[in-house]
Amino acid sequence: MQQIYDLLDIKDLTQLEPHLDDQKPFGYLEKERGFMAYLNQPKDYKFLAILEIKPGQPRGRHYHKEKIEIFYIISGLTHGQYWLPTMKQDEGIKHVHKPGDFITIQPGLCHEFSAQEPTLALEMTYQPFTLKDTFYPQ
Repeated sequence: MQQIYDLLDIKDLTQLEPHLDDQKPFGYLEKERGFMAYLNQPKDYKFLAILEIKPGQPRGRHYHKEKIEIFYIISGLTHGQYWLPTMKQDEGIKHVHKPGDFITIQPGLCHEFSAQEPTLALEMTYQPFTLKDTFYPQ
């Protein structure tokens, strides 16, 4: 399982206070007016998308050979499943994702999201969008 964790990073952004004097703050701030999630990274994003995950309609079940994929859970509750292409899906790991989770998936890690309740997520990548780097495990 360590090999999977080497390709997966999950941060609870709600526990990270942003340094607002940084040019690219990263963290979570909640006030009476509402919250603000600072999703900046050292590299600039080349692709952004809002992803809706509906209960009973899994998303993903693929991997990338080049792309680093990043997800931020905005609302809802979803199960993430992660495994290597050489494994069966049920041999991998499962993680329950909640609002505030910041998930970084390195190339070579299969992933699938299954919502337990309607979920909104932001998908971000450092590479431009292309389907040519999407592969489906056997």
